[in-house]
Amino acid sequence: MNNSLKGKKIVVTGAGQGIGNELCKTLAGMGAKVVAVSRSAGPLEALKAECPTIETISVDLSDWNATRAVLAKIDRADGLVNNAGIAIIKPYDQLTEEDFDEYDLGLI
Repeated sequence: MNNSLKGKKIVVTGAGQGIGNELCKTLAGMGAKVVAVSRSAGPLEALKAECPTIETISVDLSDWNATRAVLAKIDRADGLVNNAGIAIIKPYDQLTEEDFDEYDLGLI
């Protein structure tokens, strides 16, 4: 059994910061062809500057049409790290319908 990631294309969502950002660097270091996806272009540019082999895609995953259009350009994916999510820090009784819609992104 070959557990090598060398040459495998791995898509990582939520790659702009935190765990997703570090996963991109780690996977690239293991030889994977990383596609980093985030709605924030600035952090992706910094990630690309640090790891030039990483492909970056800036898209808001809650926009289904934009997501389909952008991800259709990826010819294949050998793996997915679905790390995109949002933390809404407020009391439950103050959450709005929009808050729940944003939170749903992490459940996709």
